[in-house]
Amino acid sequence: MVRRTVETYLCDVCGDEADGILKLTLNINGTEYNSAHCGLDLCEKHMEIFSEHFLHYGVIKREFKYIKAMYSGIELTNKEKIELIEKIRNKSNEVFSKLNEDIKSYENKEV
Repeated sequence: MVRRTVETYLCDVCGDEADGILKLTLNINGTEYNSAHCGLDLCEKHMEIFSEHFLHYGVIKREFKYIKAMYSGIELTNKEKIELIEKIRNKSNEVFSKLNEDIKSYENKEV
């Protein structure tokens, strides 16, 4: 009998499978200068929320605030992780609540 252990990562926001992927590469004159990825494990849905609502915010407000730079050794602190998880959760609720309102509004117009 062969046993195999499989490690599964779960979304830090909702607990679903963390299948979201984000990788940024800084390329200067054809040379890869730095690479970064999200410092959280996120599902596809929450990775979209992160990239649309927090990625630009993090880079503008403080370089790499919410992304983990691989070569520079910049990582999220536990406080930043907790802060970001809460912000993604709140933004996710806001986005999906608005989407549900839009769907209901559209359905009411069809009747």
